[in-house]
Amino acid sequence: MGSPADAADLRSRAQVRRWGSKAAHGLTRRSQPPPTPFHDLRTMRRLRNAWAVVRTNGLASKSRDTRKRVAEFEPDAATHLKRISDQLRRGRFHFQKATGIPIEKKTAGSYRPIVVAPVENSVVQRALLDVLTDQPGIERFLASSTSFGAVRTRGVPQAIAAAARAIRDGFVYYVRSDIASFFMNIDRARALAQIADAVGDVRLMEVLEPATATELANLAQLRNAGHAHLFPTHDVGVAQGCALSPLLGNVLLHEFDVAMNGAGIICLRYVDDVLILGRELRRVRKALRSAKDRLGKLGLDLYDPDEAPDKAEAGHCTDSGLEFLGCMVSYRSIRPTRKKRHELVETVKDIFRESYKAMADPLALRDREAAIAQTLLKVNNVVQGWGNQYAFCNDRGGMQDLDRKIDELVTSYLRGCARRRELLPADRAADDWRRLLGVHLLADSKHTPIIKSPSQQGQHDSTQ
Repeated sequence: MGSPADAADLRSRAQVRRWGSKAAHGLTRRSQPPPTPFHDLRTMRRLRNAWAVVRTNGLASKSRDTRKRVAEFEPDAATHLKRISDQLRRGRFHFQKATGIPIEKKTAGSYRPIVVAPVENSVVQRALLDVLTDQPGIERFLASSTSFGAVRTRGVPQAIAAAARAIRDGFVYYVRSDIASFFMNIDRARALAQIADAVGDVRLMEVLEPATATELANLAQLRNAGHAHLFPTHDVGVAQGCALSPLLGNVLLHEFDVAMNGAGIICLRYVDDVLILGRELRRVRKALRSAKDRLGKLGLDLYDPDEAPDKAEAGHCTDSGLEFLGCMVSYRSIRPTRKKRHELVETVKDIFRESYKAMADPLALRDREAAIAQTLLKVNNVVQGWGNQYAFCNDRGGMQDLDRKIDELVTSYLRGCARRRELLPADRAADDWRRLLGVHLLADSKHTPIIKSPSQQGQHDSTQ
């Protein structure tokens, strides 16, 4: 047995080892670099949150193909997200080619180029948007209080409220305009360079660059149809429908937003919609020229009311207000425009008309999502979504008028369905009525018995 001094020495050396271990552990932890934006991007938390947004938007999409893609992804979503995370970590995630869809506008010969991407692309693009928006270097591009759209705390309601405040404060002269072909003309390389400087993460940029590029699987078909020029397949331009496109626009136009406000001018921008307000029309016109000059240096242009009266407007805000972002805005009233109210009624009519047409073939109703139950649900979702979109408006009387019109359309539709029932063939009237209602008929279920019924077995034996 050693002396007490030896025992004390052993205890002392053990304590030193423990302190050294703690110090080394602390040093190791301190020496580990903080998580980079790229590491954040590939976490399951980010990907799950991104998928939740993609799922919600996809299932609510008007595109049946988009709804189908999201529905097919959903059952194995956890597996898909884990695979995406692993591919990002190993540098092996590749964006698949998207599909370009030219949506015809009401103006003859005019199209809106929409890019529909595979779900995996959309999830990573959304995750990139969330990660970038959280970066301090990016926040400054989104800090302007007069820029709205693709900003978490500033959307349409805030833009409308800012316009109403300006009018109340005497800024009653205005020019309302659009940036011409905004997404098609965004200088993608310039915006990406600004983001790269702000973020300082090479690996994140290696994902972001292809995420904002547009590769189309159906480019040859679009060329044959004469629509290829509508889509941004070069260095200039970003895709409509990509979650990252508005962010690139906001980054590119940050200096424009700052420079255009002051000296008696308020310039509100929601993505590509611009509203210039002032106390004198002369100063507003001068601000318009300044805006066109500044945008021209970025390869963009703003419609002039004198040259494109269908795209822009200048004037004085009367009691009825001015039109901005689908609303009539005045110092005391905010309501949806006549055009937007008309579009809602026409959309409901179109849904009912489509259901009537589909009723000619009751067996096909389910696949066409046009039975009575499905049709009423569609109308409900459209009306509810429209009401939520304009929840900030204060014109309740106008909403009640719309409700009365929709009541009449629903009543007329149900009466038409009752008349259709009377025309069903007598030998299958009950079954077809169930199909028209949208209540599943068991006779229409897939039938794959694993054991033949006695009657089927008897039929089989009789043929031997």
